[in-house]
Parts: sequence; C-alpha cells; structure tokens
Amino acid sequence: MENLNIIVIGLCVLMILYKIGVTVRALLRCREVVDAVVVDMGLREDIEKETLFSPVYKFNYKGKEYKVENKNLSNMDFERKMQEPFKLRIDPNDPTIVFDASTQLKSAMFFIMFPIVFIVLLVIFTVIR
Repeated sequence: MENLNIIVIGLCVLMILYKIGVTVRALLRCREVVDAVVVDMGLREDIEKETLFSPVYKFNYKGKEYKVENKNLSNMDFERKMQEPFKLRIDPNDPTIVFDASTQLKSAMFFIMFPIVFIVLLVIFTVIR
C-alpha cells in the first residue's frame, strides 16, 4: 500500500510540474504585451454538457489587426467584458498565439491546487490509518 501511495504522490507531483512548465513556457513565449478587447465569445459544451468559454480577442500588432480565438477553453466564469480594453500577452514571432494571464493563471492554479489537496488528503488518511 505504501508503494501505491508513493506512486500516486509522484504522479501528482508530475502533474504539478507539468502544469507549471507549460505555464512558464507560455509566459516566456508570449512576451510582447498589447492592448486588446474581447469582441466575441465562443461558448461550447463538453461531453458532460458543461459550458466552456473561448473568447475572441482583437488587437493591433506592428500595424496589423488580429482577431484570435483563445484555444485554451475554460469552464471558469469569464470575467472580461466585451470591448473593455486589457493587456494581452502575445508571441512576437506568431501573434496568433496568445496568453491571457487572467484566465490562464486561474486555470493553472486549479490544476496545481487539485493535486496538492489530493496529496495532503492521502497523507492525512495514511497517518490516521
């Protein structure tokens, strides 16, 4: 049983490290900051009929206007108001790759906190047993 606990904790740690790595990589890649607005909101349902948000951002970069749909769907409530300016991070080599810190950092925190809570509960139940 202890080996199984170690394996589960190891997998949780790997999940945390993976999500941190993906987020840091996106932050490093999307290092240019532009003024953007949300001009449309794609709403989709997943298999469990949960609503997923996919905002469409509009911004100008190097004299060209871009409309980019955020490929990172989220089931978190989307807080941005339509046509309200905000700062958006983009990849200067490919402005169609964006990083919306407000939504993507919240998503990262959820995927980091969930395994941490699981590890803590596993340790508590192991100690109690």
